[in-house]
Amino acid sequence: MPAIVTGKIAPDFRLPGTDEKFYALQEALAKNITLIAFYKDTCPTCQFAMPFVERIYQAYKEKGLAVLGIEQDDKQRTIAFSQEYGLTFPALLDLDNYKTSYAYGIDTVPTIFLVDKNGEILYTSVGFVKDEITELSNKIAGILEAQAFEVFKPTENIPALKAG
Repeated sequence: MPAIVTGKIAPDFRLPGTDEKFYALQEALAKNITLIAFYKDTCPTCQFAMPFVERIYQAYKEKGLAVLGIEQDDKQRTIAFSQEYGLTFPALLDLDNYKTSYAYGIDTVPTIFLVDKNGEILYTSVGFVKDEITELSNKIAGILEAQAFEVFKPTENIPALKAG
C-alpha cells in the first residue's frame, strides 16, 4: 500500500510535462479536484489500466476534473506511451530520482489518488481493481455533481483485478 492514504494531505509537486510546461499540484487544485495517476510504460498493468483513467478524464473534465499522469520514464518513452494508449491528460516526468513518487510512497504502479481542493486525499487505488475504478468514477461524479459515468462497457470482458 502507498504511504499516503485517504485523509492525508497530498504532497505538492512541480514537474515538467511532455508538452514542455511545468505542472504543480497546487495550481491544479486551485481549479477543482485532481486525479493523480502514477505509472510506468513497461508495466503491463499500467498499459491495461491507464486507458480507463483516460475514460474518466474524458467523462468529467468538462465538469472540472483535472488529471495529472506522473510517469517514471523518460520523455520520449512517455510520449510514446501516451500515443499508444490514447492518453490526452498531461503526462509529467518524475525524473529527479523519483522524488515525487517517493514523497507519495509509491511502491506499486499504477497508483491513483483523488485529491480535493484542500489537498486532502479522498481516494487511493493501487494496481487495477475494477470495483475501485467504478467507485472512483462514482465518487468523482458525486463531488462534481455530475451524472455517474460507467467506465466499463457491458460488452467488455474486464477482469475483477490485475496486480500492479
